[in-house]
Amino acid sequence: MSLADKNLAMTIFDSNTFFGFSPREKADYSLDALGEMLKSNGVSKAISCSLRGVYYDFKEGNDESVAASREHPWLVPAATIDPRRHLGCLAEVERMRLAKVKAFRFFPDVQGWPLDFLPMRNLLQEIGRLGGVVFLPAGESGAPTRILHLAEALSVPIVMVGANYSNLAEAIACLLASENLYLDTQQLVTPMVLEVLVQEVGIQRIIFGSRAPERHLRAILNVIANSTLKETEKQSILSDNLLRILETVP
Repeated sequence: MSLADKNLAMTIFDSNTFFGFSPREKADYSLDALGEMLKSNGVSKAISCSLRGVYYDFKEGNDESVAASREHPWLVPAATIDPRRHLGCLAEVERMRLAKVKAFRFFPDVQGWPLDFLPMRNLLQEIGRLGGVVFLPAGESGAPTRILHLAEALSVPIVMVGANYSNLAEAIACLLASENLYLDTQQLVTPMVLEVLVQEVGIQRIIFGSRAPERHLRAILNVIANSTLKETEKQSILSDNLLRILETVP
């Protein structure tokens, strides 16, 4: 039974969605498909990123994300930058901040660059200077540790995306080592996983994210709905934690 089925009066803010065209997947990534999936599952807002910026040109993709947010009030735009280009990357951070974009998503797993990449550290420093929340993939063993080292001496909030059963212990260790790290729920579908995380790192470090429309929201919403967490804790995961860190960005 999902949160929507239970008719719980909770606000749901998805931190991890996409739209556009993917040359690697057959899923319908259109804005209409994404919007319908979110609406049917009770999601009122979602951070979303144009796939044009991931696979082709990040400036064009970022413009597409910002334009989509103006047409669709539920969409909160995320900017993406490919640090392999290097030239113009720091300027793109500033351009996006001038456009009031607060979320920055990076795709080293798709684009083929290492997490411990000096151009990436330079980008993090610029985001730290201008303000922003960063989302980085953490699904592979060792990725949370590399993210931790990448963020050393910086005050940028970083959401580790896609950590799963195989590297959850590593992710927990990294969360305990840095107050600036958070964990999304994309792969947290094993029994009692949320209860374990709350016990180990606290409720405020968990951010709802689904990877819709590539993945359906229902599975992770069911995990949250059927957990033994308090209703206030469920609400923290579903929206309050993300809203809090976004509000720290001017």
